[in-house]
Amino acid sequence: MRTRQRGHRGQRGQATLEMIGILPIFVIVLGAVIQLFMVGYAAVSAEGSARVAARELSKGTSASTATRLGEQDAPDVFAARVVPSGGNLSRPGHEPSVTAGAEADSVSARATLTVPFLGIGVRGLDLHVTRYAVFPRTS
Repeated sequence: MRTRQRGHRGQRGQATLEMIGILPIFVIVLGAVIQLFMVGYAAVSAEGSARVAARELSKGTSASTATRLGEQDAPDVFAARVVPSGGNLSRPGHEPSVTAGAEADSVSARATLTVPFLGIGVRGLDLHVTRYAVFPRTS
């Protein structure tokens, strides 16, 4: 005796179509996760680069050497720009800050890292992460 299967004839390939429909959403979510990871990693790396440059400048190292050491501290995937300076480079009211009377006795560095879009560097879609570090002058 032959059994009749109802409903199976019109559903052939339905799982494939559902998978094709969900694939773009999965790719977009995966791209967003990768981009957020890259921005977070850049923020941590920028903080470290600024701290290295400010620490070296506070010990009496030249500004060019402090810049080079700060830029070398950042991973190569990020185009790092480090600017060390005497005093406080950050804007008033923003972190980090030093007291007004102690500004002459402090050095700071600003590190700006360029985060490539999804790690591939699409022009115009890159993000920039900037962090500051302030150290007391020890030399």
